[in-house]
Amino acid sequence: MGAYLSTPVTDKEVFNGEAASLVYGGGSMQGWRRTMEDAHIAEVGLAGDATTAVFGVFDGHGGAEVAKFCQKYMAREIQKLEHFGEGRIEDSLVKVFHRMDEMLRDHKYADEIENLKTKDDADEDERTGDEGDSGVSMDGLEMIKRLFQYKRWQGDGAAGSDPSSNAAEGEDSMAAEQTPSPPAARSPSVDHIPADMRIQAGCTAVVAVKYGNELFVANAGDSRGVLCRSGQAVALSEDHKPAAESERTRILNAGM
Repeated sequence: MGAYLSTPVTDKEVFNGEAASLVYGGGSMQGWRRTMEDAHIAEVGLAGDATTAVFGVFDGHGGAEVAKFCQKYMAREIQKLEHFGEGRIEDSLVKVFHRMDEMLRDHKYADEIENLKTKDDADEDERTGDEGDSGVSMDGLEMIKRLFQYKRWQGDGAAGSDPSSNAAEGEDSMAAEQTPSPPAARSPSVDHIPADMRIQAGCTAVVAVKYGNELFVANAGDSRGVLCRSGQAVALSEDHKPAAESERTRILNAGM
């Protein structure tokens, strides 16, 4: 079933804790997905202040590695910010979200992110790599990921070819173009693509910071924050989806 299982994994992992006047808890379940792609943070006593805490959920898309990366670094990075030390929590949340993007694009973290893949994801990459050589079709999601990997690899000039040297050279050249190459010859194996080019996963996120008696919430994508007040649900976030005009404009302006 590709990225889905025939029956859901219903085992649950739960956690709870307390600090100062705060009591918290959470839980996670893999469900129908082939692997668990989500991660969370729940850290109290930030910057040595017992009344300050950060909680977050990272919904992995296409793999667990980016969600796990944010789980590892977000709480640490927000405490480094000058704005955070000044109590400017709203600005700090904006900056730490952008900081995660910067770190994910930084080549020095590429191998670490690759190593954060779940074993099942890594095994799947290996299987689909073998299937490409044997002619067995891979699932649609993996085909799209491999296509983007190859396009990025080509776009950075890694293929080592000079476009000016690819002009037709008579009938032999035409014949070569018309003769299909085996799959292994048409595209490089995953192992030959630089580590930072192999990262095709991502995640949405919703993060809440309790600072004194105030609560600040930030989100990216369609991960949602909801407050229960006197039995009523109060939305604390807005989905970032292409159906929203502002989000569609942002995507188009980014050249997507």
